[in-house]
Amino acid sequence: MPSPPPKSRFIVRLNWVDAVTLGGLLLALKSLLAIAHRQVELALGLLFLAVLCDAFDGVLARRHGMARDFGRYLDSFIDVFIYLITPAAWFHLMGFDTPWALAILAIFIAAGLIRLSVFNSIGNIEVQTADRSGKLAYLGMPVFWAAFVAAGYYPLHGLAGPDLARPVLGLVLLVYAALMLHRADYWKPHHPGLMLGAIGATSATFFCLAA
Repeated sequence: MPSPPPKSRFIVRLNWVDAVTLGGLLLALKSLLAIAHRQVELALGLLFLAVLCDAFDGVLARRHGMARDFGRYLDSFIDVFIYLITPAAWFHLMGFDTPWALAILAIFIAAGLIRLSVFNSIGNIEVQTADRSGKLAYLGMPVFWAAFVAAGYYPLHGLAGPDLARPVLGLVLLVYAALMLHRADYWKPHHPGLMLGAIGATSATFFCLAA
């Protein structure tokens, strides 16, 4: 049996990396508030700031020797808000709200919840590369691509119009749901500088559009 936690006034001791993770939750909730006020671009700008928190909490935890099971569980629970609830609400705001669209959103959310539950159980997996060195990867497509689906849907909706964009989004979400449950190794980003640049630039673009 696991050893009991050290005695404390609280059930867990949070650290500053956990605060970064919780910052992602706060930003996702602010994005949902922007969605409630129909602020389309602001919602995406805030969403990608939440993605930034999620992208770097694990990096910081490993770099500073603070990685632990609790952090992985907390991260996955908050991922539900960042990558499932917030994008689904944003798609609904963009007119993806017919009965068949709502059914697809339900499938997307259910697949994401299953994917995150599996991740909570096993974490990242290690795959062998050509030089026989181990490299971390995901089992099943990770949920973070949902934010980039939303970012890609924004110009598609504007350029092609909702009548064409909605069926394309429906197909993409169904394929994405299937890939989240697909037993295969999926790429895990390993370059913090590239991650920071791509996510930060995307967030800044939508903040500029919202201004």
